[in-house]
Amino acid sequence: MITKLKPQHPRPWSQTLFFIFLFLPQVVMAHESSTSNATFVSGFSHPFSGVDHVFAMLAIGVWSTLAIRPYWVAPIAFVGLMLAGTLLNSHVAPLSSIEPMIAVSVLIMGLLVATRTRLHWSAALCLSGFFAFFHGAAHALEIGTQSSWTAWAGMLTGTACLHVVGLIFGRAFFLHRPHFSRISGSAVAACGAFLLARLV
Repeated sequence: MITKLKPQHPRPWSQTLFFIFLFLPQVVMAHESSTSNATFVSGFSHPFSGVDHVFAMLAIGVWSTLAIRPYWVAPIAFVGLMLAGTLLNSHVAPLSSIEPMIAVSVLIMGLLVATRTRLHWSAALCLSGFFAFFHGAAHALEIGTQSSWTAWAGMLTGTACLHVVGLIFGRAFFLHRPHFSRISGSAVAACGAFLLARLV
């Protein structure tokens, strides 16, 4: 009986960390208005400025740990193609249906975490890259097309940090706890469904 209780010991503080990142966007948004849009710091904080962005980034990291080999494919593809989406929306042609597609990305990524769905690395690259275009386009609209490269570099760095946190969470708390994946992934998917329902 004692040995069965041991795996549950990390759960309270792991859940605490999870909810810290859940409410971190509100903390960052409180500071964002006081910084210039042309700074590295404001760009870095921007991925934390919405629950949709935070959940999608964390979910990609967690899912990569659980279901993709090599695990770094989806996060790297996301960061690279998010920059492409930012540039496309800023300097070429604006994308349409940005907000609905971001909500869909949160929904899909939550389901992938909940079900621990395994995909070939090429399919994972395409899926994460597709969603990254729309997240990048949203950042371009919100940060502004006149922002400097330092702000965009900060945005990419902040996104990468969220991916790394997701990878760490996935390995430390999700890898050997399928129930935790189901609960957390379902919560993220429900958030995505709620965001999508608000737009239709």
